[in-house]
Amino acid sequence: MRFIQKIHIYLFANLLVFPLFAQNGNSPYSRLGIGELSTQGNIYNMGMGGLSVSNSSQAYLNISNPALLVRNRVMVFETGFGGEYKQITSTKSSEKNSNGNLAYVAFGLPLSDRWTMSLGIRPLSNVNYVDRFEIRLPRTPSFVEYVYKGSGGITQAFMAHGVRVAKGFSLGGQVNYNFGSIYTESVSTVIDNKTNLQGSYAIAIFDQTTFSDFSYKAGAIYTAKLDKNTFLNFAATYDLEANLNIKRFKSIQRRDISGQILSSDTISQDLKSSIALPAKTSFGISLEKPFKYTFGVDIAMQDWSKFTGLIVRDTLASTYKITVGGEYTPNLTSINSYLARISYRAGFSYMQLPYKLEGQQLDEKSLHLGFSMPLNRGYSALNLAFTLGQRGVAVSNLLQETFFRVNLGFTVNDAQWFFRRKIN
Repeated sequence: MRFIQKIHIYLFANLLVFPLFAQNGNSPYSRLGIGELSTQGNIYNMGMGGLSVSNSSQAYLNISNPALLVRNRVMVFETGFGGEYKQITSTKSSEKNSNGNLAYVAFGLPLSDRWTMSLGIRPLSNVNYVDRFEIRLPRTPSFVEYVYKGSGGITQAFMAHGVRVAKGFSLGGQVNYNFGSIYTESVSTVIDNKTNLQGSYAIAIFDQTTFSDFSYKAGAIYTAKLDKNTFLNFAATYDLEANLNIKRFKSIQRRDISGQILSSDTISQDLKSSIALPAKTSFGISLEKPFKYTFGVDIAMQDWSKFTGLIVRDTLASTYKITVGGEYTPNLTSINSYLARISYRAGFSYMQLPYKLEGQQLDEKSLHLGFSMPLNRGYSALNLAFTLGQRGVAVSNLLQETFFRVNLGFTVNDAQWFFRRKIN
């Protein structure tokens, strides 16, 4: 079967799964900064807690460190989707919700024995929150309902190159085009009678912030050979500080009870500025026996206290993340046991979040499991990753989120992509 035909089949299978996850959710902390930052690795990495700076495999595409692309010696295509079930708890109440989204789509293309390129698209951040409460007007039967909503996010299209410059040493570079919009609205609805909403109306302040600009990333890896089949990897990546152009539109609207706009007045339009995304530094070390096992540690640091721009509303702080994880494949070439050909992964991550509220900086802890199930005798596979985690704390005016995530995707490898078929 030709490579492009395989891609069509796997894309179709993903589209069948996607509607199961396409539900509305609520992520209260995504109102801060540019929203909730997305995982930058693929499902292979997610199963190990996000471990991705120094570890890779010829069977999977590394979309975290461009220097590791040189390990992909055949054309590779990857895609993944994610779904999340979440419980949000405060000191007074709790709620449950779920949501889903595209995780990434990426291609890897070897250009020579020393040079591999990749192209892809993935979310950089997501905004998705709804806050709702009401108060009764003094000495009247009327109520005012206040609703604060946010949606949208920033998407990242990327092109990366990895080059082997010496034995055991590779460098990589990546350019990202960041685009998208974040929509926020504050809606006040006057309710004269809860049993009869005929005379109710709403006043909304609508805000759209559109982002566009480039950002850049560099990576390096050095591999030391310990014996014939065992290697020790040392790697680092650096995301340069980026200034993204933003354009803002703001209006005040009068709506009926169904949300239909009755009238709208523009407050500001095409207001241009920029935001500064802070630089990010990551280090990783891993021990590996190719196609058998990998164990490693990643450390990442980013100073969000330097985040500046038009949309700053809250105090952000410097962050760090520690990831420990590994992978084990019993026998990739086993003929008698399919279970022996499955790759099993596990990991743990701890992250100090950039959100600093009520004088307290929040953190996130998560456990991860993952599997890759071969689809044929080659390297193509169905990938799964599961995450159980918790962020924040339910004290004072803060919230605690307990979440369970499922990620599903495919990896397609095909060495025949560049070979012309012969007709006998």
